[in-house]
Amino acid sequence: LVERAGADAETLVAELEELDFVVAAQPNFTLSVGSASVNDALYDDWQYAMTNGSAGIDLEAALAARGSAVPDERNVVAVIDTGVDASHPDLADVMWHNPGIDGLPGAAGSCGYDFACNDDDPMPGTSSGNSHGTHCAGIIAGAVNNGEGIAGASADTQIMALKVTADEGDESLHVSSIVSSYAYVIGAALAGENVVAVNGSWVLSAYQPVLDYLVNQAGKLGVLSLLAAGNDDSDTAADAAASATAGLQSPYAVVVASTNEQNALSTFSNYNATEVDVAFPGSD
Repeated sequence: LVERAGADAETLVAELEELDFVVAAQPNFTLSVGSASVNDALYDDWQYAMTNGSAGIDLEAALAARGSAVPDERNVVAVIDTGVDASHPDLADVMWHNPGIDGLPGAAGSCGYDFACNDDDPMPGTSSGNSHGTHCAGIIAGAVNNGEGIAGASADTQIMALKVTADEGDESLHVSSIVSSYAYVIGAALAGENVVAVNGSWVLSAYQPVLDYLVNQAGKLGVLSLLAAGNDDSDTAADAAASATAGLQSPYAVVVASTNEQNALSTFSNYNATEVDVAFPGSD
């Protein structure tokens, strides 16, 4: 700690940086480890994953550490799922919008693409199963402190909605739609969009070599793929049909199991000591 009477921190840092033997200099900032309140209506009663530090994260401490700082560029997370309700009050202000990237399907201003219906409106259908993508998007980036709904885990994050299921039917999806979604993500990343992750909360059967290749290509551009271990209470190595992650080799695939409020594995969650990377709240 370097001090000099009569010198302010900015001046002293500038002088120190001019010295050849000084690698780096900065003010001795004062930090706070306090908490920040969250007023979202369902936060206290429903979101143990954000409030129970032993079974999830401490969102309020994270918000306090972040303070009022706003990054120059917001993270973008692509939700490859049943679509996202971009009009939802917890999501309307956090949607990513296509700035008009050449080669991406859909019009400038769209918040993603619907690869099941081949249009640029990834709005989900009306069945309860079709709400899954909206559910995932809210957990990731739902607006915090807007007095309603839930609080998302990741402030300053935008949602890119990539729909891979039809509006009607059994919410099934085709690998080709996932492949097209990854091509969209890779195109956006190559165009300079700050895409940092793909959320893939779905299950496919058997090893998917094309998916493995695309996860790897996206990863080389800085995009992690967060993929569900599956919900069949099975060992992923023993029951390959139960896991979308069976045999994936890419180091950019992060396979996520589900835990409960007691920080134990959810009764439905798949598991494996080497194929599953991390566990995080997914019950209730």
